[in-house]
Amino acid sequence: MNTFSTTQTLGTGVAISLSQEDKERLLNDFNRTDWDYPKEETLLSLFQKQVSRFPEYVAAVFQDQQISYQELDERSNQVANALLTKGIKEGMYVPVWLDRSLEWIVAILGIIKTGAAYVPIDPAYPAKRVEFILSDTSAPLIITNSSLVDFLIKDINTETFVFDTMDDLSGWGTDATNNTLHQEALAYTIYTSGSTGNPKGVMVSHRSIQHLVTWHNQYFHVDHTSKLSLVAGLAFDISVWEMWSALTSGATIFIADNEERTEASALVNYYRKNKITHGFVPTVLAPSVVEKTKSYNDLNLKYLFTAGEKLKPVLTSELNYELVDYYGPTECTVYATFKKVKDMTGSIFHPSGNRLPMLRLIF
Repeated sequence: MNTFSTTQTLGTGVAISLSQEDKERLLNDFNRTDWDYPKEETLLSLFQKQVSRFPEYVAAVFQDQQISYQELDERSNQVANALLTKGIKEGMYVPVWLDRSLEWIVAILGIIKTGAAYVPIDPAYPAKRVEFILSDTSAPLIITNSSLVDFLIKDINTETFVFDTMDDLSGWGTDATNNTLHQEALAYTIYTSGSTGNPKGVMVSHRSIQHLVTWHNQYFHVDHTSKLSLVAGLAFDISVWEMWSALTSGATIFIADNEERTEASALVNYYRKNKITHGFVPTVLAPSVVEKTKSYNDLNLKYLFTAGEKLKPVLTSELNYELVDYYGPTECTVYATFKKVKDMTGSIFHPSGNRLPMLRLIF
């Protein structure tokens, strides 16, 4: 169970006085974790259920390319079979250093099918940082493309799997690997900025991320008719939540390109063009994006989620969708709390919110 402690942020000797009623609320009511989640499911088992239910549905879209659930399953099987042949197995880490693309999603799903944990690396990272991650994870192999591989030093002890297009998978079988995954197996590792100057890896199990996306999909009504965004940077844990919320529910995920995801007007047009129902916006863009959406009546948005930093005041009047602010450190599996933003005055917003039901906070 994921936990975090508020005591880490308090100075020595600081005392907090609480009434008995407040203590009961914090330790009992607020900390109830009796949410009914699918205890034996993994990210892969939930994805495979969607393949069985909706094989011809579009799973992912990037620019003018798209891939169905059936094809995504088969293509990722090819990646998995290639990796298994190269000795990849449970307990290993496989970094993914690719640009935003359908190939990125295929690679990640293929790694999951081997039982290994994937390590997303931002394509903008300098080679030295990539090499540190390769060394820190003792990665036997990295999946990258021909434009990035040349930045790596030639004598690294890591094999490179160059994956530019789906044609690079020709020759590998599409049969399922039939690996049995367990909830406690690691799904991925995210590297954050470390306090010592070196990046710090945070390891997350299938159970933890499966709990988050399953609860999110139920609470915010994500299903096979939904159209979800992939806006966050690929090395940020928010992208994990965006991707797996879609692939475990039968929804379609639309991968925003770098121009669409970094400017407010372009992001709103991306929502409109792709008829996004559940979108994400970084907190730094949230006020301007929300304001711009008020000018359009052709948005399909039901929920607009934001996270990353403290949310600045934002007027939510006249919106025909709900703005939801998520908060939480990477160590809590992406998010720890959420709050539906109801601000009719533009006053300062305090994002404490409601604890996610799969978490227990320690006071």
